[in-house]
Amino acid sequence: MARRLKRFSAILLCLMLLSTSFPVSAQGVLDKIAIIEAMVYGKDYDPKDMTPFQRVAKLETDLFGSSGSSMSSLVPRVDLIWDMLAPGDELASNLVMTLTAVEWLTFNQVREHASLIKQLEYMENAYYGKVLTGPFDGRIRGMLELFPNIDTKTVVVPQGTLVQLELLSPIDSTKNRDGDVINFRVYDNVFVDGVLVIPKGATGTGVIKQVTQAKQLGRDAQVVLDLGTIKGIDRTSIALIPSLKEGDQESMGLAALLGTAGLVVLGSPIGAGLAFIVKGNEVMMPVGTVIVSEIVETVTIHGIPVK
Repeated sequence: MARRLKRFSAILLCLMLLSTSFPVSAQGVLDKIAIIEAMVYGKDYDPKDMTPFQRVAKLETDLFGSSGSSMSSLVPRVDLIWDMLAPGDELASNLVMTLTAVEWLTFNQVREHASLIKQLEYMENAYYGKVLTGPFDGRIRGMLELFPNIDTKTVVVPQGTLVQLELLSPIDSTKNRDGDVINFRVYDNVFVDGVLVIPKGATGTGVIKQVTQAKQLGRDAQVVLDLGTIKGIDRTSIALIPSLKEGDQESMGLAALLGTAGLVVLGSPIGAGLAFIVKGNEVMMPVGTVIVSEIVETVTIHGIPVK
């Protein structure tokens, strides 16, 4: 289906596309203010001694160019910004996907941004060679005029669809411990019937569930890694497991064995000639190593037709 970019709420969503998602379960106006500030300014932003009213006024001024009356009720003002940045209905979900497409259509990949400001500056530098000034809404409207119409199409992504993942964190059985977080990103765009469903550059995190170091008598080290989920182009969470298709891991230079459901056990068989560094019998996979995963179950995605 085709979607036109009609609402300012949609415009704001463009610049949150690869930042941390809003936890929709957050309760209370102070919680919402803090989450909005982290989205707009970054996780390290410190409002210091500002009152809640002052914090909201700053957000309104930065976003819209002016703030509401100091006598206006705080909660509806916060809810307005919250709803514009983190709507939860299906239509808004489609708009998020449409606006996520802006960066992909520009760069053929996406990246994670620390804040709305950082993403806006990134896009402005790319198009204008400099960072503009003024309220965010006008700057974003100007950016999106370059994309007056973006087509989208709903497709069914089959179970078992392959997704290549590039490690952003090293895996080392001599150093890693249970519970360590392993970051990765999508190595290449994923298409279904000519529709982009998972963009190159989308990031995710896995968790090491178990580390076994190598022992004598030829016992290999093992690292059990939960791959977790990745975000589709429409921000849908997609659960991943290591690919079980014969030859997939070998084509990337890896040996992968299935462990517990949703886990991959990475080992280092002696003499296997694997593409990651083997130190004795230890598992050592440097940043940049690519592994092959697959989608756990069939999922519906609002994707971008590529002509």
